[in-house]
Amino acid sequence: MASDLSKQLIQITIGDKHYALVPLCTFEDISTQKHEFRFEAVERQFGLKETYNIFNLYEILDPKKVVLAKIKYGI
Repeated sequence: MASDLSKQLIQITIGDKHYALVPLCTFEDISTQKHEFRFEAVERQFGLKETYNIFNLYEILDPKKVVLAKIKYGI
């Protein structure tokens, strides 16, 4: 059964850091203080720091084949 990822916050842990994948436009209606950017308001209100990194999100269908990508691309 496929899930609707457009409305989910996905929490992941890499090493000792914790991340949240948040759908685009989630915080469009957040109010900001004078001279404050939206990413600053999100950090202040929800403790989520924007990292400005862009990733493709892939669902792992075959964990054994993921090893091939790790070897080939050093990821």
